[in-house]
Amino acid sequence: KASGESIFIRDMKKLGYLPEAVINWVALMGWGYDDQTEFFTMEDLIDKFSINKLNPKNAAIDFKKLDHFNGLHIRHLELDDLAQRLKPYLLDASYKVDDQVMLKIAELLQPRLITLDEVTKWVGFLFVDQVSPKFEDLVVKGLNASQALEVAEKLYTILETASEYNYDELEQPIRNLAESLSIKLGQVFGVLRIALSGQTVSPPLIESMEILGKDKTLKRLRNAISLLKTNI
Repeated sequence: KASGESIFIRDMKKLGYLPEAVINWVALMGWGYDDQTEFFTMEDLIDKFSINKLNPKNAAIDFKKLDHFNGLHIRHLELDDLAQRLKPYLLDASYKVDDQVMLKIAELLQPRLITLDEVTKWVGFLFVDQVSPKFEDLVVKGLNASQALEVAEKLYTILETASEYNYDELEQPIRNLAESLSIKLGQVFGVLRIALSGQTVSPPLIESMEILGKDKTLKRLRNAISLLKTNI
């Protein structure tokens, strides 16, 4: 994500890089423990570093490697630690979030993030009053507009009558819907994803709906249904 242009260490935080990842990246520019090990905590580096293994060649600055290390270190964090590191990026974007919601977001995004600042791109839709899906996106690949409308309407019925929004409650009814319409489960989730987020990529949808809440979920589905009807 970082470019080849000059950047200052203090800019790394703004770009979403962990100090641990930057140190890991810099250490391996001119040193190596063996031919296989690449992930090091600070404690590992203190314990294993040896001046005898320094490489005298000029160091290669590879920003793709920095992204790689940052992803590794994000996945190594405890959830509460990751949540607190992500929170400032959402607050800077004027999103109001509490610590319990941040824990849920951290759990959803930990396997997916490369840099911390990506959190706003992934979950910003959860904190706005409404989104603006595009008609052409709602008509997901392999469906026509009438089929997409049917999917949205049947999803609305499922979600309106659900007693709880969680995986155990919703996964099987949504799977049954796909089977009853003889379409792919991914197409059903595709319509739902665009309706709820306005994005083609999002965190897992059922878990996202737990955060979004029933009222916002149904409101966004109604808007998607109206958009589809208007354009058919």
